[in-house]
Amino acid sequence: MMFADIEDVKATSIPADERRRLWLVVRIVGDHPLPDGNKRVGWQALTMFCALNDRELNVAADDAVTTMQSIAAGKLDEAAVAAWLAARLDA
Repeated sequence: MMFADIEDVKATSIPADERRRLWLVVRIVGDHPLPDGNKRVGWQALTMFCALNDRELNVAADDAVTTMQSIAAGKLDEAAVAAWLAARLDA
């Protein structure tokens, strides 16, 4: 599942907060909008978004690094990232 734009994300059955987290991390890390630091900025944006919405993201450092690298390399699509996030979020 690849989202062409935010309207594609809105049309899915994924809850709103999960769509926003997903869109945020995949677009920053996967689209490489910055000359450097996309994975770091994407990770920080994701963790900040979770914290601001009272969700705790429980991820080991090596798991986070591997996942951000996989998103950046195009090895994980939105569905895979959504599943990864869902398995690591606490209410």
